[in-house]
Amino acid sequence: MRQSKVVEGFSDVMETGQHSGQRSHRCDVCGSQSFERLAVEGGFSLNQCRQCFLVVCLPIPSRDQRLGIYADPEYFSGRRILTRDHIAALSEKGLAESARSLRQIKRLSPPPARMLEVGCATGAVLKAAELLGYDVRGVDLSPYAAEIARRELGLSVYNGELRGAPFRAQSFDIIACYHLVEHLSGPSEFLSRCRDLLRPGGILVVEVPDFGSLFARRQLTRWLHFKPMEHIHHFDERSLSAILTKCGFEMLRVERDGWASVFDFCGSFRETAPVRNGGHDSRSDRGVLLRTARSVKACLCQVPGIADALEDMIFRVVALNDFLRAYARRV
Repeated sequence: MRQSKVVEGFSDVMETGQHSGQRSHRCDVCGSQSFERLAVEGGFSLNQCRQCFLVVCLPIPSRDQRLGIYADPEYFSGRRILTRDHIAALSEKGLAESARSLRQIKRLSPPPARMLEVGCATGAVLKAAELLGYDVRGVDLSPYAAEIARRELGLSVYNGELRGAPFRAQSFDIIACYHLVEHLSGPSEFLSRCRDLLRPGGILVVEVPDFGSLFARRQLTRWLHFKPMEHIHHFDERSLSAILTKCGFEMLRVERDGWASVFDFCGSFRETAPVRNGGHDSRSDRGVLLRTARSVKACLCQVPGIADALEDMIFRVVALNDFLRAYARRV
């Protein structure tokens, strides 16, 4: 059921998961308390700031609940819908795919430069960067993933939160955060810390699900990336630009990527809910289609420039993409 009404200073649900009834939620970007409630599903609501368009999903799960999700090795296996197989990503083929994702970074800040990836998982992107000549470091909350990155790839990865990592101010040329910022209850604080760690003129790369995409706007809580136990904040190009500007960055470039929602939409024409007692499970269809999407993208990428040009044309015209990837410079 969709609700569309303005909620002035609506009652927040605290990080503990308890209704405070006294404290209003403030937008993490602009501080506004004026939100439009877009949709409600399963006890969670999507609420969009009327000033900067940031979307927050409430209630926010407790920190312990969220840490428990990322501590589970299953999170990195690729067996859960919409998760990457971070073990397969360590193969030669997986590292080659990760290297392609670094093409724009190479143009903006070529090696040898010092690069930090926050939320590096098992380290595929970091290893690909190291092979290109970058001096790399990583941070990840998962003890399981960090240990694999250290043991299997020989990478220097700190297990914990960025604010506890032993890095000096202005010690990196590049900081990359792929599919991390949407998970944070305080993204402004995190991005400000990234700025502190970057040298003047350093490059920040942020990739998040795109709430400005066609599927996000039409499907809301049925959107693939509505994951209320994990995704707290949702960004479109306006809100992403606003938070980066607030935290001391100049936007350089925005790219759109990802075909998963297209394939998921095609799969939704089959049964839309799992059937118990041996019946057909449509989630299996979606898993197959999402893997197909990744395979199609990998094949197109074998011909330099074709996938990028095709995606750019489609995504800018009809916004069928899943993700936004922003490149910004520390000012």
